[in-house]
Amino acid sequence: MKKEKFKKVRVLCREDSLRDVLAALLSGNFKSEVPAAKNEAALDFRRVEGDDPYEKPIKRLSSVAKYAGWKYTLPEKKQDLPQDFDSKTEEIYNKYKKFKRDKQLLIEQKEECEEGKKRIRLFSGLPVDIQALTECEFVKARFGHMPKDCLKRLLEIHKDDPYIEFFKSYESETDCWGIYLVPRSDFERVDSVFASMLFEPINIPSASGEAEKVEEQIDKNIEILNRQILEAEALEEYYFKLHFEFCNSLYHTLVNESEKFEILKSGLLNNNSYILCGLLPFSTKDETEQRLKEIDGAFYTESETVKIKVS
Repeated sequence: MKKEKFKKVRVLCREDSLRDVLAALLSGNFKSEVPAAKNEAALDFRRVEGDDPYEKPIKRLSSVAKYAGWKYTLPEKKQDLPQDFDSKTEEIYNKYKKFKRDKQLLIEQKEECEEGKKRIRLFSGLPVDIQALTECEFVKARFGHMPKDCLKRLLEIHKDDPYIEFFKSYESETDCWGIYLVPRSDFERVDSVFASMLFEPINIPSASGEAEKVEEQIDKNIEILNRQILEAEALEEYYFKLHFEFCNSLYHTLVNESEKFEILKSGLLNNNSYILCGLLPFSTKDETEQRLKEIDGAFYTESETVKIKVS
């Protein structure tokens, strides 16, 4: 870090010249300071109050840019701030939220289908109509898996129980996947027996046909969802391409206005008069002073020189 020379300055201006004064100070890299208000208090000067009205729309446009993959760049020509900047920003922000929400919903549906496909594949060894099985009136079907050693112990302990039977569809080194059937009149007892043997139930997709047929139906759903996701992304791309220039210009205008407001918040106000105090770098002081002197209703004074560390 190096030390740079600054001049302490003080600007008194009327309300009708305030915007021009703030623009001149901002272009000169003015660093605002809260003025000592001893003398001003006697003249009824008070601090400027209120929150930055540009902070929220700036954050909104930053969120839009992040989602759209934009990088805001300084426009060649400065634009005036539109009076309806707040509603315009909200409109674009709400559109971005809808794009994000709708696409996320499609992605979640696709992930759910893919997960369902993985689960249903574990039961492809069962030559039964899955939907018909789950809709049986007097029998409940439980799909799931359990450790191999637990299954072996279960069948040994309950070999004489006609309601304790497990139909395997797939097995790994440690676990067996499959189904057991239980009469609705005795499901609590049978369920507790299987639970004691570490049986973990699995929810499977609701569809008709054997497991392989169900998997085909899921593949068709995934294909439809992939197409819908591509359409949603194309719509997003078109919308954001259409609105980039406007958002880019509005963002930089809002940032500029926000910086002016920060200068203003450090100042003092009395009716239609403002006092702004702070530091001007020596490198911009003369040019800024000249600009201020050309503004009707602005009065510029300067005092001591200070050295400040700057990065």
